[in-house]
This record gives sequence, C-alpha cells and structure tokens, in this order.
Amino acid sequence: MSAAHHVRLLMLEDNPFDAELVERHLRRAQLDFSLAIVDDEKGFRSELENRDPDVILSDYHLPSFDGVTALRIARTLAPSTPFIFVSGSIGEERAVEALREGATDYVLKDRLHRLPSAIVRALAERRERVLRRNVENALRASEQRFQYAAAATREIIWDWNLTTSRIWFSAALRDHWGYDIDHQEADANWFEEHVQPDDRAGVWLSFYETVARKERWTAAFRFARANGTYSHVLARGMVVSDGSGEPTRVIGAVLDVTERLELEYQLEQVRRIESLGRVAATVAHEFNNVLMGILPLARVMSRTPGKEADIMRMASLITDSIARGRRLTEQILTFSKPVDPAMTQIALDEWLAGIVAEIRALAGKGVEVDMRIPRSLTVSIDPPQMQQVLSNLIINARHAMPEGGTITIAAEAEGEVVSLCVIDQGTGMPPEIVERIFDPLFTTKRSGTGLGLAVAQHIVARHHGSIRVRSTLGKGATFQILLPMSRVESRALTGTKP
Repeated sequence: MSAAHHVRLLMLEDNPFDAELVERHLRRAQLDFSLAIVDDEKGFRSELENRDPDVILSDYHLPSFDGVTALRIARTLAPSTPFIFVSGSIGEERAVEALREGATDYVLKDRLHRLPSAIVRALAERRERVLRRNVENALRASEQRFQYAAAATREIIWDWNLTTSRIWFSAALRDHWGYDIDHQEADANWFEEHVQPDDRAGVWLSFYETVARKERWTAAFRFARANGTYSHVLARGMVVSDGSGEPTRVIGAVLDVTERLELEYQLEQVRRIESLGRVAATVAHEFNNVLMGILPLARVMSRTPGKEADIMRMASLITDSIARGRRLTEQILTFSKPVDPAMTQIALDEWLAGIVAEIRALAGKGVEVDMRIPRSLTVSIDPPQMQQVLSNLIINARHAMPEGGTITIAAEAEGEVVSLCVIDQGTGMPPEIVERIFDPLFTTKRSGTGLGLAVAQHIVARHHGSIRVRSTLGKGATFQILLPMSRVESRALTGTKP
C-alpha cells in the first residue's frame, strides 16, 4: 500500500517505543513517508508553524499535554491537515468526542495494521476536500463575475428553468424596468402575460422550436414595463442540456432597443425627406408655373363687369385655391432645400422668455401656456429654426384642444442632453397615428399639408438632436425634443447685455 506521493507525517508521542512501533508498521506497508516526532506542546506548535505536514498522528494521553488540546491547536494552525489519534486507551465515548472535535480517524495501538490504510484514506479525503473547495471557489468567483456583469448592464439577464418553468431575472428588471419581484424570480406565465398580445404566438413558437432543436434563440418583440408602456426588445438565449442531452435551461439576455429603433426610424425619415425633397422641388417648381398661368385668367374673370354671380364666386374660389397652392409649393421648396442651422449658444429660459408673447398668440384664446423652464440650461441652436419647430408644436397642440386647456412647455437636463417638452391636454392619438406622425405629407387635418412635423423633425436632426412623441387616445400628447447640452453660458437673444 502506498500514497500517491511522499507523505510528511508529524507524530505527537512521548513513548519512543510506541513511536518505533508505529514507524515499523508503516514501513511494512511500503508507505513512502518521512516522520517528525514531538512530545510536548511547544514542539508541536513549532512543527505546525514552520512545516507543512500531510498528516498528524497523535497519542490521546500525554504527561503534560492531551490529544484534544493538540487537535484544537491543529484546527487553528493547520485546519486542512488530517488528524488521526493513535492511542492505546481511547474509549468509544472519547473517540466519538474526538471525531466531533474534528479528528479524521482513530486507531488503537493494538491494531496498528489499520494505520497505513487510515493515512491513505485521510489523504484521499483531503485531496477531495481541496478539489471541492477549489471548484466551489471557482464557482463562487464565476457567479460573482456573473453578478457584477449583470449589475453593470441595463440588459435583463435571465435563467429559465425548463423543468420548473421558473425564471430568474437580474436586478435590471427592477432597476430599469420597474418590476418589484421577490428575488427577481417569476414563471413562464408571468413572462407570457408581459409580451405584447400580438407578439405572443410568434415568440412562443420560436422559443420552443429553438429549445427542441437545441439552438440559440433570437427574437424581437414588444415587452411591457411596470408602468404599462411597451418597449421594443431583442432577446437572445442559449439552451443548456443535462448529461443525457435533454434541454433543462435557457440562459440569455433581453436588450431594450426602443431608443435605437427610434433613432434608426428618424434617420430613415430624414433620408426619405431628403430624397422626397429633391423630387418635390422639381414638381413644386413646375406646379407653381401652372398656377401662375391660371391666376391671371381667374383675376380677369373676377374683375370683368356684368358677369353672373356664380361665375364671380367660382373665379374667387379659383383665386383662393391658387393662393393655397402657392403657399404649399413655397413650403415644399423650403422643405426640399433646408438651410444649415446658424448655431448660437443660448440660455433656454431667457430665449423662451423672449418669444413667450408669440407663443401665447399662437395658442389663441381659451388656451393657457404654462412655462416650466429651469435656469442654467444652455443649448446651441439656430433660434429662428427652433422657433419654427416650437410654433408648429404649439399650433398642433391648440388644434388638439378645441375646447381649450393648458399647453405646458417644460425642460430638464437628462445626462448630457436637454429635454424640451410640449405637453397638451387634447384628444390624444391612437398608436397607428403616433407611428406615422412624422411621415411627410401625412396629416389628420382637412386643411393640413402633412409637412409641419416632418420639417420639425428635419430641423431637430440638423441640430444633432431627436424628437419623439408619446400619446394616449383621450389623454393628450407630449412632444419631446432632445438637444445636446452646451456648457458655455450665453445671454444672446435676450435683448439685454451682460
């Protein structure tokens, strides 16, 4: 019998004949070892502090020292080293107490043939404990890295147990999505209920097909926040199987891509507008020429005396229609040839205070304008162009409140951007209108051209910003303009000198 490597033994024994007897049995068992023998507490402590024995052998009774005290010292100085009592007088009750104190084994001196196998077994158990501890430490470090990674991202990290249908979610579900779930754990039914109803069938079909094929899962759908609104998300997952190859878990992440999709949509809108503008400019120019050919004839008809009243009225209608057509062509031409903004750094509160009279005039009677603009918000804009954007939003808000109400203009800092909102108490818009609200030539007004908001979006984009809308039918609308914050103070456009 032999251990896997050379064994360093430390023996606490005051009887040299017993120590020689122990050594003889170990040699007979062909154990590869070296033996250090001590007979008192001082020597025992010195060996433990200066050497690293593989196994400790100890008598139970010593003249000035006892085995239980030695065991407690060993548990402090060498807690992972196996400790075996080798005694001629340890009883069963004391042996149980010794094992309870942390001893690995005990061998009676009249049965020393058991000692080599006890040492080999103790070493094997020690190696197993060390291996298990290393695995546990590696697992703990891996879990800690996972927890740090999950905490550092806004993505929802999830672990779906296919056996129990329970799903663990990272703290992002609470911190960024607003859900207060105990231990961030829910089930498959909870997840399904929060997927947008129109998307559920497709999500489940793709998920279970992926699990069956043991492939990676990718799906785009809408997922509800705690406040009831839906965000566009991109979900990815990896199927984990057990030893028999049966899928047991799916681990993945859910990324909110709403803002990215909005920016992509706005960029596509700008590109479409630019492309449409080039065509529209040509059409508008030719259309304007046609109108200019009709206008003189209509004026002659309206000024010729003796004509019937119906003819005079129709001539007047033709003149008015031509005037509207000319305004439309001018708007298209302006839209198709946008002017780069002449940027000026301004204090937002002072700029708005300078144009508030015009804003209130646009709002009209029966509509209040509530300004909530803090000081020290500085942006870089082209004031006339941005006033055009704001005027368009005010006019739209007024039309949305035929019975009157309040239009709120509010601003705040959001990180490195300034948020400027125009909020009305009007009729609101359904989702299908909200989705198309910035489309060129799309309008819900009988006399609208469908260019106002498209132009506004185009102007904001040229200011390196973005514009978005939130609205619920019957609950008004909020148009939000996001502009880069400027760190330079300015008092331009206020009509005063610093």
